[in-house]
Amino acid sequence: MNRIALIHTVPTVYLTFADELKKSLPDAVITNTLDDYLASDAEERGYFSKDNQQRLYNLIEAAEKTYPDLIAVTCSTLSPHVNSFRNLFSTPLVTIDEMMISEAVKSGSSLLIVSTAESTVGPTKSKLRNEALLQNRTIEIENIVCNEAYVAIKKRDKALHDSLVLERIKQLDKQYDVIILAQASMAHLEESIKQICKSVVLSSPRMCIANILEGLNTI
Repeated sequence: MNRIALIHTVPTVYLTFADELKKSLPDAVITNTLDDYLASDAEERGYFSKDNQQRLYNLIEAAEKTYPDLIAVTCSTLSPHVNSFRNLFSTPLVTIDEMMISEAVKSGSSLLIVSTAESTVGPTKSKLRNEALLQNRTIEIENIVCNEAYVAIKKRDKALHDSLVLERIKQLDKQYDVIILAQASMAHLEESIKQICKSVVLSSPRMCIANILEGLNTI
């Protein structure tokens, strides 16, 4: 029986991610931790503070005390900091977007990052550029930020969040090879955005679940 610890920063992801994971691992024991301060503080400050880094470290440390086979962090804003902690924990750590980033670079050269939190843009661009170097590919990256949608999802107004994101997508004036949905809270819009844009559209939760399954198979 697999044991998995999940760390979340968005309530809607907290409510849905474990259920999706259970479809692939029905017998798994899953623990969930929600700390919405981690992402909201980074968004307000415009950077991830030392105090927040310590807070994240403490959450991973607490998750490890549940004796999981693997720990997954489902917030892309936290991914660079999770990566910096990998060597400090004996339990494998998975970030929400690492498989999505790899697939995005494989899938095209013109990439659009769609985010609702400004704090995600810089880390996502950095990860894409690093992955492009690893794959020896040339990419162009643009981004849009739907901050009003971020405010709506923090208030758990999913309907308003969705309408704001889709309206912004309809306003795009060029074609992209790949559209990257930087927040896991947009994942359910993947097919709708694909229909609007006729581009490859990638969201992180389903790819993170694939990454978790792959990680468990190597343990």
